[in-house]
Amino acid sequence: MSETPLLPLHSVPVNQQSLESRPQGPLASSVADHPLERIRAVVEQLADALVVYDPAWRCVYVNPAAKRAFQIVGLPADLWGKTVWDMFPDLVGSTLEQRLLEGVQQQEYRSCEMLFAALGVWVQVDVYPSAQGASVFFRTITQRHTAQQQLQASEERYRHLIETMREGMALVTADFRIEYLNPQLVRLLGYQEPGEVLGRSALDFIDPAYQAEARRQMEGRRQGVVEPLELPLTRQDGTTLWVEVSATSLIDQRREVTGIIGLLTDITERKRVERALLERQTFAHELLESITDAFCACDADWNFIYVNAQAARLLGCRATDLLGRRGWDVFPEAWGGVMEHNLKVTMDERRSMEFEVYSAQHGVWFQLHSYPSGDGIAVCFRDVSVRKAAEQLEQARNQILERTLRNEPLGTILSEIALLVEGHNPGLLSYVMLRQGDVLYNAAAPSLPAGFTDAVSSVRIEPEAGPCGAAAFLGVSITVESFFSNSSWGELRELALVHGLRACLSAPILSGTGEVLGTLCAYSRSTGTFPAVTVDLLQQARHLAAVAIEHHRLRDSLAYQTQHDALTGLPNRTLFNTRLEGAAQQAKAHQTPVALAHIDLDDFKSINDVHGNQVGDEVLREITRRLLQLTRFGDTLARVGGDEFTVVLPHTTQEAAETIMRQILRSLTAPILVGEQELLISASIGISMLTNGVDVTHLQRHADLAMQSAKIHKAGIAFYQPEMNRRAAERMHLAQYLRRAVELDELELHYQPQVNLIDGTLTGMEALLRWRHPLLGHVAPLRFIPVAEETGLIVPIGEWVLREACRQTAVWRRQGYEALRIAVNVSVLQFERDGFVQMVAQVLEDTGLCPEALELELTESAVMRNVEESARRMNQLRALGVSLAVDDFGTGYSSLSYLSRLPLNVLKIDRSFVTHLHQDSFALPVVRAITSLAHNLGLTTIAEGIETQQECDLLRELGCHQGQGYLIARPLPASEALPAQKGLFGLESVLRTSG
Repeated sequence: MSETPLLPLHSVPVNQQSLESRPQGPLASSVADHPLERIRAVVEQLADALVVYDPAWRCVYVNPAAKRAFQIVGLPADLWGKTVWDMFPDLVGSTLEQRLLEGVQQQEYRSCEMLFAALGVWVQVDVYPSAQGASVFFRTITQRHTAQQQLQASEERYRHLIETMREGMALVTADFRIEYLNPQLVRLLGYQEPGEVLGRSALDFIDPAYQAEARRQMEGRRQGVVEPLELPLTRQDGTTLWVEVSATSLIDQRREVTGIIGLLTDITERKRVERALLERQTFAHELLESITDAFCACDADWNFIYVNAQAARLLGCRATDLLGRRGWDVFPEAWGGVMEHNLKVTMDERRSMEFEVYSAQHGVWFQLHSYPSGDGIAVCFRDVSVRKAAEQLEQARNQILERTLRNEPLGTILSEIALLVEGHNPGLLSYVMLRQGDVLYNAAAPSLPAGFTDAVSSVRIEPEAGPCGAAAFLGVSITVESFFSNSSWGELRELALVHGLRACLSAPILSGTGEVLGTLCAYSRSTGTFPAVTVDLLQQARHLAAVAIEHHRLRDSLAYQTQHDALTGLPNRTLFNTRLEGAAQQAKAHQTPVALAHIDLDDFKSINDVHGNQVGDEVLREITRRLLQLTRFGDTLARVGGDEFTVVLPHTTQEAAETIMRQILRSLTAPILVGEQELLISASIGISMLTNGVDVTHLQRHADLAMQSAKIHKAGIAFYQPEMNRRAAERMHLAQYLRRAVELDELELHYQPQVNLIDGTLTGMEALLRWRHPLLGHVAPLRFIPVAEETGLIVPIGEWVLREACRQTAVWRRQGYEALRIAVNVSVLQFERDGFVQMVAQVLEDTGLCPEALELELTESAVMRNVEESARRMNQLRALGVSLAVDDFGTGYSSLSYLSRLPLNVLKIDRSFVTHLHQDSFALPVVRAITSLAHNLGLTTIAEGIETQQECDLLRELGCHQGQGYLIARPLPASEALPAQKGLFGLESVLRTSG
């Protein structure tokens, strides 16, 4: 609708009929010229809505524009006679009603605005009263009203922003008269009201010394120059207010400056700090020049702006040569490395950094502290080469020791030791030789010329055999300051000079007992005395070499012990399995036959029972000798059990294998003379052949089945036949019986005492599982426990064993055995099962046994399957208070390397090391090493399988703490396990009593 007001229709009486009725016929043209008709025509064409009311506010006329508008808002088409309140119910009591009534009463024009809320439309209402009523015009003003509201809101936001901003703001005229200032500037100047300042000249507040600069800035702004300005202003109380002024000129249409808007920031505190810094500048300079650390500073473009005397000295130049130059240009080696990265972090992120870096340009290790300084950085640094050398040496030593414990090849470790010496002594070339008998052999020479090492790859240990031979012979270090002046070693001297070697220092590598293990030699390309630091380093390096050599010797010895039978020296089951696997792989690769023989001595147990273990041992040694005479080169003869042997026969057909085994069988049947006793031995031999589809596991099983068949049928020799798998079916039935053994109460525990080997006192019991089946009778643990592990039944059975052992031990402790400890074996399947630790905790809670009374025995194989996970789970058990023991210790490959990482309490020495233990046995050094190791680690040792007085005495002498075995007591049911009186189980003749 148009917003232009129209003349009111109150000059003539008007009603709907008069406006809508028109003359017809001949009078039409004359009527059309009538003034009233012309007015009607105009009203009909109006774009604005017009409604005419009589004095009672009844509608008497609505023009077309109004009809269209009212239809939109929902009013009926016929409004004749409707009052204004009928048309607009919201009018009652409104401001518009009041203004309408006042206007009509006073016969005055009235105008107001109203909102049609349903449509969201603002309308301007103009009322023209007359004696005949009122003419009311309606026009939309929504757009104008919205614009006004937005303008008001915008003005309010800017006003709020200006009045709440932290900076002061002022508007001054071209002649510096203040026209406006915000509340913040009023407060900064120390006034209460803006009126105290308005109208005054801005120059009145500026220090006279700066007024000229202020005028100059004004002129600059007339020319379009914008430049921040720092000015001191005078507050109302006379104090000085320093401000930074950022101003913008106000330009009129004639391009003349009519005023300036200025933004004033309080910098009083900053100016105070600047003055304080300026006053201390001399002091800071003197301080930086006097400190022992080097110090320098760079601007944002990395140009040196300060370098103290110590920095210039360390950098090898004068400070004046550095100032103003870009750091990266002076020291290009820093670009692209750690130094660049860390310094840029300080520069870009404005945070301090501390780091160390080696400068090849200066041959120095620097420790640097970088700090943000202004828009640049400051760096404080010092020479830490001596400390870094010591740290690197210690780190290298630790790495070498770690690699030694990881059982890396000895040659690799010795090369690392040689490189360690060379790395800390540039110009030296190291050489490590190992002793074998009376000769030294080349072990590591990573940097020496190949021609030299080839010529001296072996040296005899004697005084005239050069520095290394002499050092090994005499057991002391030998120094040659110049090969030119020393003619003692003839060809070696000439050889060294040819290869540019001028001097050497050779030191013997000594074991802990003083045995010469080899030599470590350092050759120099220059003559002269070796510095003390080099001599000291060589001493440390040779000690490292001694540790590595002795460790590898011990590892090799232990590996031999763990892979060979202590009694016969034959490969044991571990080595046998390795050899068998290798033979099978070779056979499959080359399509050659492989035979496996399993030899079992018939009724050998009776020899031990009748004649004693010593006689039995002599018989086994003699049998071993006969077997070795009949096996061929390349065959593997192993002892895999007390009276069981196996032979791997590569490249052997079935016929050839039978021939060899029959020779062995005849040899074994020959009488064996032990002392004055002549003994007869027979054997059962099972043979299996490696065929397609058969792996080594089945090959062994087939040989075992064949041996059992030979034993049952007294055939001497039997070859594997498929029907022998019937025994496998028997194992399946055994598993089925075992599934119900717990439910039917067929399982029971026997307890074997563990005693202190010094005073014979009882220290604990080991719980051992037994099974009595109503049909099978007593089933040996070696028969059913493997079945339980294969089928997973070991998990519920193991929980039953743990619960029953804890229950019985709690009973014993209540009966007076307060210090009694119970040892329970844990299968690897149990140990690795989720919830095992929680199960142990629940059993202890249910049985009332204190955790300290429980000791869980884990095998090396269980622990070594996953050392990290084992350590985590063992720590959880230790947190409960439970003790942990490694069972059968010494039978694994990694016994020494993992001990320090695991929370152990006890090492149980495997019975294979205890059985037949005597002064000349292979096992004695191993037992000694285990007891010594346990002592150093603070662990208790328990020996298993003690059966003779000699074994017991030797174990006590070696420092073994506790023991168990048939010599002490056999495993018995709970009702018989403990004696009527607390004592020594009748062993007073074996062990000393505790009084």
